[in-house]
Amino acid sequence: MEAYAYIPIHRSRCLILLVLCFITQNVQALQLVPEVKNRDHVFDHVINMRGESRLSLFTGLPVIGSSEYAYGVSNRLTVGILGGFTPFEEAIGLRVRTVLYQSKESFRVYYCTPIIFYPQTQKPDPDPWFITRPNINFEWVKRSNFRYKIGGSIIASASAHDLWGNASESQHSPGLWSAVHAGVSLPVGANISFQTELSYVTKGFQTIDTFFGGPPFILITGISYTF
Repeated sequence: MEAYAYIPIHRSRCLILLVLCFITQNVQALQLVPEVKNRDHVFDHVINMRGESRLSLFTGLPVIGSSEYAYGVSNRLTVGILGGFTPFEEAIGLRVRTVLYQSKESFRVYYCTPIIFYPQTQKPDPDPWFITRPNINFEWVKRSNFRYKIGGSIIASASAHDLWGNASESQHSPGLWSAVHAGVSLPVGANISFQTELSYVTKGFQTIDTFFGGPPFILITGISYTF
């Protein structure tokens, strides 16, 4: 669920629709492609090559819809701009990911940090607040470009009042959780990859019943288009 330039939040739904239209116009159909003879970076939905761009569209729980534009700063560093919405509010943010270790082409360790801002729009969140999720991932890739990973993360949230020194005005209690996750991705068309990830959220080493009003799980499914 990453310094900020303000973007009108009510436009996030329009951004998502534009991403969807762009993808559907460039793909005749989402079909499984034949096995690729080598590992192709266009199906790597995490790290872009330098100068490469990627558009992604996601859905799941607790996020209903989100989109991201990601740019490859280098072959090991990618930065993305996010926009999305839940049943109750909308958000913008940044996501940064970088390769920490890579063994040839079949295994790597990478780090990812999304930072998401939820403005003060309506209840149940009377305060503007932030959430971040630094995470580490261990990923394997097959010759067919099928990828699978496992990883762990810390999830932290805090009110903007707490972060900017006006704690007495805060109505959002800071939170800290941990999570483990697993995910897969695979090619589904020319320059298109499909990915899904499931996370189990805990409070330290203790199980919890709910996470932001829902089950203690985060489920994300999406498609990415590389250009």
